[in-house]
Amino acid sequence: MRVNEIADILIGLLLIVSGAGAFLYILKQATNEAKSNKQYLWFSLAAVALLLMGLAAIYEGVETTIS
Repeated sequence: MRVNEIADILIGLLLIVSGAGAFLYILKQATNEAKSNKQYLWFSLAAVALLLMGLAAIYEGVETTIS
């Protein structure tokens, strides 16, 4: 394993953790206010995008390690 692959995997894990934390925080705030607000929808979509970018970074690191 080279440094690039390890960095990809670590960055992916960081993105997943931050995306999950943001998503849970947004979910908590939305349920506390108990009203439908489009702002929470956009923020939750951004948090899901962080999760997907994390998965893509981990996939890239693992795929280059295997090949």
